[in-house]
Amino acid sequence: QHVLKPSYFDGDKLRDSHGYSDSEADLPMLALCDRVTMVNPCDGLAAEGEARGWGIVRPERPWHSRAAFYRQCAGWLTGTADMPTGVTSC
Repeated sequence: QHVLKPSYFDGDKLRDSHGYSDSEADLPMLALCDRVTMVNPCDGLAAEGEARGWGIVRPERPWHSRAAFYRQCAGWLTGTADMPTGVTSC
């Protein structure tokens, strides 16, 4: 708020902004947003968001553990795993 012009704000909210997060570390940024969507939030973020009336989405994840996620990422990086639907390589 100290960096941007006052005309960018409606009260204490950044005009026409929409914040997305899954982390409590982003609470200061989310608090500035006009609209907020929490994506698969941890319990602490979900509780804070519910108290503030923020939206929650919980899309299904294509992996069910950190190890599976890291294996998938390694496969993408090495070209040995299929890319997710809708994602194309550069």
